[in-house]
Amino acid sequence: MVQNRRGRIRRVVLPVSLAFFLFLYIWVARAIPQAHIYPQVERTDIRELLKVAEGSEADLQILSAQTGLHPESIQKLLREGREQELLQIQQQYFAPVHIESLHTTPLTISEAVVNKQGDIDYGMPLVDVEDGDILLTKNSRFLGWRNGHAALVVDAEKGWILEAIMPGTNTKISPISKWSTYPSFLVLRLKDKYKKSVEDGEIPLAKQVADYASGELMNVPYRLLAGVADRSLLKKVGTVEAAGQDEFFSPALKGTQCAHLVWYAYKQFGIDLDSDGGLVVTPFDIQNSDYLEIIQTYGY
Repeated sequence: MVQNRRGRIRRVVLPVSLAFFLFLYIWVARAIPQAHIYPQVERTDIRELLKVAEGSEADLQILSAQTGLHPESIQKLLREGREQELLQIQQQYFAPVHIESLHTTPLTISEAVVNKQGDIDYGMPLVDVEDGDILLTKNSRFLGWRNGHAALVVDAEKGWILEAIMPGTNTKISPISKWSTYPSFLVLRLKDKYKKSVEDGEIPLAKQVADYASGELMNVPYRLLAGVADRSLLKKVGTVEAAGQDEFFSPALKGTQCAHLVWYAYKQFGIDLDSDGGLVVTPFDIQNSDYLEIIQTYGY
């Protein structure tokens, strides 16, 4: 009787276990090719286009498709005589990428560019980054789920970002150069129509956000579900008539995660980057925000 029962259990458990591990294998395997997406256009010779600092809109669109840079960033580099740098960016944009999956915990993985020797390598440089810019990558995942990662540029000149990395850590300043080791990233910036005027020495809104974050959001504990219970703590207490923005009262932040940190910093200045308004803000919610535009893309 007991042996028959054990036999029935084995006949049920074994197929279920095999099905689970097969599902897990397929789930992870499907995620791996998405670590880096190669450009969807053929590489072309752009040397002639780089000879004109103020190219036509059509020329700039070609250069943008060949480098992953926003047309305004391309114009800036051309005015500064950095044509050779644009050629190097184009080369890296189309170059084959070797990727290593690194376990940050038993279940979470961070993907990195590696060289032929298997050492972590610095791939695509981040170009024309400004204070308040937002960095996103797909290369953080939980097994087969790409949860992504986000960070805020707090000092572009010195190359510093603020980020919330993983459970058990607090928010901290990191070098922006680490993002060049990711096989994919986006650099996002507030669209012009949402920027404050900088006439009469007024500090740009994104710069205000960066200064606030580096001063007030350091050393905040990581909390995976940040925002689920405490979003209501952002209470509207009035309107700043001169700026035409709502004024919010927000108590000291008790916990955060990468996308929530970026969202929270901008929310203090009336900018809600959570595109779907859900309980948890994710890097992909920020990616889809109408407030932002792509300044640089690589591997996305």
